[in-house]
Amino acid sequence: MKYFVFTKASVASFSICALLLTALIGSVSASTQITLDSSDAGRRYDGIGVVSAGGNARLFDDYQEPYKSDVLDLLFKPKFGASLQVFKAEIGGSTSSTSGAEPSHAITRDELDSPVSRGYELWLMRQARNRNPEIMLGCLPWAYPYWLDGEECISCFCCPTQDTADYYVSFLDLAADEWGLSFDFVGAPQNEKNMEYPKDLDWIANTLKPTLVEAGYDLPIIAPDGGYHALDVFNHLDDDPTYNEVIDYVGVHRPIQKDRMPSESIINSGKTLWDSEDSAGNGTWHGARGIVSRMNQIYIDGRITQMLIWPPLDGAYEGVHCTNTGLIKTQTPWCGYYEISPSIWAIAHYTQFTELGWEYMNDACGKLSGEGNYAALKSPDSEDFTVVVYSENSEQLDFDISGFSADKLSVWRTQKRNSFVRMNDIAVSSGNFSIACEPDSIYTISTTSGQTKGSPSNPIPEYEDFPFPYSEDFEQYAEGETPDYLADMQGTFETAPSKAGRNGISLQQILPAMGDYTWIYTGEEPPAAMTLFGEMQWSNYEFSSDVFVEQGFVHISVRKGDTQKHAGYALVLNKNGKWKLSFDNVLEKDSVLVSGTVPDFNGDIWHNLKIRVAENKLAGYLDGRKLFTIEDDSRDKGQPCLGSSFDMNQFDNIQIKNTGRWKLIDNTSEDISWNGWYTYSNEDFISGNSHYTRDGGAVSTFTFNGRAAKIYGSLREDAGFFEVYINEEKDALVDCFSEERQLSTLLYETPEMSSGEHTVRILTTGEKNTQSSGNAVVIDAFAFTNEPPCTENEPVNLSLNSNAAASSEWGDYYSSDLAADGDANTRWNSKQGDVNGSWLELSFFEPFVVSSVRLKEFRDRVLSHKIQYFDGIWKDLAEGDYIGDLKIHIFEPVKTHKIRLLITEAQTVPSICEFEVFPPLSDFNRDGKVNRMDIYTFSQNWLAYDCFNACECGYCDLRHDNRVDMLDFCFLSSDFQIR
Repeated sequence: MKYFVFTKASVASFSICALLLTALIGSVSASTQITLDSSDAGRRYDGIGVVSAGGNARLFDDYQEPYKSDVLDLLFKPKFGASLQVFKAEIGGSTSSTSGAEPSHAITRDELDSPVSRGYELWLMRQARNRNPEIMLGCLPWAYPYWLDGEECISCFCCPTQDTADYYVSFLDLAADEWGLSFDFVGAPQNEKNMEYPKDLDWIANTLKPTLVEAGYDLPIIAPDGGYHALDVFNHLDDDPTYNEVIDYVGVHRPIQKDRMPSESIINSGKTLWDSEDSAGNGTWHGARGIVSRMNQIYIDGRITQMLIWPPLDGAYEGVHCTNTGLIKTQTPWCGYYEISPSIWAIAHYTQFTELGWEYMNDACGKLSGEGNYAALKSPDSEDFTVVVYSENSEQLDFDISGFSADKLSVWRTQKRNSFVRMNDIAVSSGNFSIACEPDSIYTISTTSGQTKGSPSNPIPEYEDFPFPYSEDFEQYAEGETPDYLADMQGTFETAPSKAGRNGISLQQILPAMGDYTWIYTGEEPPAAMTLFGEMQWSNYEFSSDVFVEQGFVHISVRKGDTQKHAGYALVLNKNGKWKLSFDNVLEKDSVLVSGTVPDFNGDIWHNLKIRVAENKLAGYLDGRKLFTIEDDSRDKGQPCLGSSFDMNQFDNIQIKNTGRWKLIDNTSEDISWNGWYTYSNEDFISGNSHYTRDGGAVSTFTFNGRAAKIYGSLREDAGFFEVYINEEKDALVDCFSEERQLSTLLYETPEMSSGEHTVRILTTGEKNTQSSGNAVVIDAFAFTNEPPCTENEPVNLSLNSNAAASSEWGDYYSSDLAADGDANTRWNSKQGDVNGSWLELSFFEPFVVSSVRLKEFRDRVLSHKIQYFDGIWKDLAEGDYIGDLKIHIFEPVKTHKIRLLITEAQTVPSICEFEVFPPLSDFNRDGKVNRMDIYTFSQNWLAYDCFNACECGYCDLRHDNRVDMLDFCFLSSDFQIR
């Protein structure tokens, strides 16, 4: 066997040789030869632009000057920022079209001849054209109003009629008459519709086009505009000569990302092809470079001559479908803060060096190594040219020039950390020039001049959270306006004169019905009209609103879910006085958590709805009377929203207040010190950032004035220990390990202390348990409180001390007393055949004042029922339909010694798990009676304010308005006098 022995010297010599060889090989790359010939005539360049649709620019509309103009300049001002060359906007349909619902100009047929300027799209297009008179404008519907419903059609997409064509004309008239806008193209018949052949082509050729021409709008038409099978139109264009004549452009959406590139035969047809909706990315360098790379590639491989980016502005709330995208993030109009995406400067590599109507040079467009590529364009007079390059790897590009006169060329480069930088000019010598391109870079080489990396005229303001607490009475608005910070998800909400005798202005839902022709691709649209506001991080708060239910129902909701489909905990009130608390879906029966009916409800006047959530406890109120209190931990945070059936219902005096004991302190606060920690950003953290360490000995100190504190952070599979010291005394060792990663979760809570200044100190140990793969510690917030804890005391369930009887019993295992035992796992069942007219009765040893009952049923058997009390004869207290998991009836207090549930209709023998009976809330000491002891308790809390916790000032805040005053005394007095 032969051995090789290396000495230290030989190893060093070998290493040096290897390094030299590597450097030599790395410095040599294959050269790409490119010829720029002025006679090389390719297709017309139709620009890079944007699609504004889907509600994504909603919050930008509420920005104030001068920040609004600064953002618009970055988008549209020529040779300044993105310098966008095309702007296509949604013709709103008042239905969810991705991240919200954009309002229609003709919500009803009556508005067709007198269209109404709603929303922001026409204003935004006017601003674009003010900055760039040459910008190309287009429009396209995503959905249609209900009154345009036509014949039966596939899916929910439109079956266009003459009304549909008139709808286009109405929009174009509004744009021209009120905004002075003329368009360059229209899309038909609907965004991303898989067209029906020949029906849709017949409509375009024989209805839409003639209608447009007759109205004075002889505009080019793009059809289809996206859809999974958009290119199938080429199988039908020759079916009728007029089809090919009226369709000027065919639009494909995301052709590279969705593998929808045209075939060779489609390319050779000569029809103009557009990428009429592409992705803006997620605000990162990866998204920016992808725009340039794809723009090059769609022409190289598909002769596609335009790219439209969706959306221009990320102005939708976090927590709705498809956010964290766009060229500029504009989600905080209340403070004016915004974020500029690197995609702005990627687009500028095309738009600041070309103009609409330039031509591609086919032989000067090609691919480089990896995902690299290049595209060359020239001016119509062949005086100027531009080459745009994306180099994934190092590239050497050698150019020959023919027919162009240039002695030097400007060069601009964008990389991950440096955007739109002007490099040294390149000299042209004997018709040749070369450039060495660095990896992962965008380059533009051009004969043109005047480009700039524009910057905002005003400093970008600091970020601020949504105002909290928050209130809105709508009096600052005129009729027909969209109030600040409200974002419609379904339907249309705008200000209107108050109804039912109320003066002033209110918020009104104005869409009379939902049309059949919606836009369904998201699958995240709410089932009823809905608008939202606030922060997804809000957890413990109270939401109240005055409401007027003209028809149908209204709801106010807290803790909305991760998309607009999930309304959160929704307190729903119907015109007839029926109410329910639903989770996420206000229409589905299975989503109901608790329900009830208000007796003698007057649906023709204003009412006040309020829902209060603190930790896992929820309470609902109507006109100051508590409807329910339940516990549910399905969701611990989320935005508020309000909604309505598709009726002209109104809202007024919206208020958001704090309900929790705890004040959250973000990890960036000056009240917290950090030593030995690093920072990390993630939108899932509280306020989007955290501090972390993997080292022992890292220290964080939080000083507060209060009586208790909490620490929030991450539980994870690679986490370690930290020690907690309270006022320099060790209190706990916290293990952050978990097999399933949990972000922003409670890691530790101090014991209750005396009110005063306290210090909580974290010390990482650098140790871990045996299951953990690491010793990381991640902290993203502290919290503190100076409020004493609330020891809740539920009202007395009088049924626990009652005698139960029933019309019949299904044996001992289903006896009547099992419905009054406090155990929801046992139940009363009537015997076979005892269905309609069956009853369950509770009698008390002495008369009690009662004001509410709670019913729990087994398997949804009951269809209708009544609650009755005995006063010589049985008298009705309340009535309702199904019972379900929890039905609550609240009624004017009565004094009785017997109460019963009467089943008026059921599917089969009724089976009741619990029949609970409660005294009025003015039974403060929870002894089941309203007496002098309750008056004493009330006097101890008289004129108390700030009743924000669940105890509500000894339960004496009967009106639930956060104070104890004469209004509460009136409630108590009324209950006390019942005899």
